[in-house]
Amino acid sequence: MLIGVDLSKRPEILERAYDDSQGVTAPCQSHLLTRANHEIGADFRLDEWKHRAIYNADVGRIEWH
Repeated sequence: MLIGVDLSKRPEILERAYDDSQGVTAPCQSHLLTRANHEIGADFRLDEWKHRAIYNADVGRIEWH
């Protein structure tokens, strides 16, 4: 599990920041999943993975799906 901390902001600002239009965040996430597969034996199927950043208002956090 990877946990980050940010200040409270409007959901649309957070979603834009974590699902950026320049495509910087998705490769970072893919790299983390690749390392998890290699280093701790996880079984993420990267060919089936699509990056999405979603604000979960119930718990006040951004989630990567």
